[in-house]
Amino acid sequence: MAAQSPPIPVNNQNLADILVSQGTLSPAIADRIKLAEVQSGKSQEDLIREQNLVDQKALAQAKAVFYNVPYVDLETIPISPDALAVVTQDIASRFHVFPIGIDRAKKELSLAMSDPLDFDLPSASTATATSAIWCASRKCASPTASSASAWSGCAGIRDR
Repeated sequence: MAAQSPPIPVNNQNLADILVSQGTLSPAIADRIKLAEVQSGKSQEDLIREQNLVDQKALAQAKAVFYNVPYVDLETIPISPDALAVVTQDIASRFHVFPIGIDRAKKELSLAMSDPLDFDLPSASTATATSAIWCASRKCASPTASSASAWSGCAGIRDR
C-alpha cells in the first residue's frame, strides 16, 4: 500500500494572509501578527489563538487552505455509521479525530482532524493520529481540517 505524505503548505501565503483574504482578519492586525511572530518566535497560529483574533472555525478554514486539505464542518456533515465503527472512541478522543467516511475498496478512512498535521506513517515509535488509526483499522487515513470547537458536539454521537 502506498504511504500518504503529510499535507504541506502549497503556496507562499501564511496563515495571517489567508485570514485577510477570507475577510476574517484586517491587514493591519495581520501585519502585527507577522511582526510578533518574528519578535516572539511563536507561530502565527499560537498568536492568533492567544489573542482570540478569529473564531476557531475561521482559523480551521484558513489552516485547511494553508495545508491544502479539505475543510469539513462537523456540525453539518452527514455521519457515516461504517466509519464510526472503525475508530474507537478512545482513539478519536485522544487524537481529536472524527471518522466521516470510509472507502472500503481503497481501504481509506476520511477523518476530520483538529490538527491535520498529526499525520504520519505507522511506526512503533510514533503516536500520531494516523498511525493509531492504521494500527486499529488497517486503513489509510485521509485528513481533513475541522474546527476544534465542533468536537464538543461530536462527543456524544457514539451514544446515540
